[in-house]
Amino acid sequence: MKKRILILVVVALALAFGSAVLADSLVMVEDFQGYDVGTDLIGGVGGWDTVNPSNTQGYVALDPVSPPNQVGYFRRTGNPPTGGRYLDLDENIIPDGSTGEFSIRFLFHNNPNSAFGLSCLPQPGPPGGSGAGTQLSVLFRLNTYQGAGRLIYMTDQGHSIGQTLATGLTHDTWYQVWATVDNANDTVSNIYLQGGTEFPTKTLVSPGPHSFNIWATVDPTHTDLLTFFVFEQGYTAGVYLDEIQIGLVPAPRGEKEAVRDTLLALLDPGTGDKKTDDLIEKAIYHLEKSLADDLWEEDGLHLTKKGKKVFEEEKKAVHELMKIEAPPDVSAEINSLVEADQILAQTAIDDAAGGDPKDIAKAQEEMTKALEDIDKGDFDKAIKHYKKAWDFAQKAVK
Repeated sequence: MKKRILILVVVALALAFGSAVLADSLVMVEDFQGYDVGTDLIGGVGGWDTVNPSNTQGYVALDPVSPPNQVGYFRRTGNPPTGGRYLDLDENIIPDGSTGEFSIRFLFHNNPNSAFGLSCLPQPGPPGGSGAGTQLSVLFRLNTYQGAGRLIYMTDQGHSIGQTLATGLTHDTWYQVWATVDNANDTVSNIYLQGGTEFPTKTLVSPGPHSFNIWATVDPTHTDLLTFFVFEQGYTAGVYLDEIQIGLVPAPRGEKEAVRDTLLALLDPGTGDKKTDDLIEKAIYHLEKSLADDLWEEDGLHLTKKGKKVFEEEKKAVHELMKIEAPPDVSAEINSLVEADQILAQTAIDDAAGGDPKDIAKAQEEMTKALEDIDKGDFDKAIKHYKKAWDFAQKAVK
């Protein structure tokens, strides 16, 4: 059944093909365990249902690669396809105005044309079909192109325009995708992919941001992202899904405070290594300075005019943490601090929409440079670029 399990995602300090800057925790909303194999995912079973079961199936199956693991299998059985399956996210929604993370594992079989993502409707219909007045934050399309798999992020109402994230994906191979979902600005960014021989480590395939895919008129009372949705259009083809995870990203100030508290706990009673303790103390000192009240607006997401000092002190804190060689492993704390500054910079850019296009372009360039530094493990340098991006965003609206 659905499990409310907190998964701590500890990201390596430097990955050979990209370092993920994602939420520290994700909630497993569905792993397809606890059902009988063959269970039809319909009628409220485990929170699953459909608007129309005609010519489509969704049921619990054995993992074709690693049995006895259980997964979900979704396929089209006839023509025309008139419904897919959706999962009520229960308390694990991404509310309007908040930022979350979404992750899922997928494996395609035969020649699929699958769509899956998140919807603001409690009973979403298939994209483009009847009852499709739905807003989808993460509308991925998985299909085959010249015999190889292709993963696309779709952005338009006509369901024809999107960005190709990866090609050459292998049949009957598991992949996992992650994305940051901004349900305040209706964008998706930081899309990562891992799996097969093509992506042996978690790899950034698109920094974004990409706009939400919006079908018809969105009901203003349903702008929270309430449901997970999967729809298979490939005739007699199918897609396997597993480990659907959702997590809310704390406001940057709260994220920084959590890191500070974690570091304080490491000093009580201490790590047993004086050099490490000294580095942690220095990092805490700079974190405290970055959390000064006069640098922050009340929402913890926006900075005052003095806000550039937040980045300056954060850079110093991360620089000290990067020096730690002995246990404990503080890579997760470094990752959280970089993520917080990334959100601060991106929020400022989003708020500057309509401002000076030259300054906004410069801000975006700095965001790209930051991602390049993250990929190299130069996290302190990445924060410097986030500060510059924030600065350019401020100039854009002066």
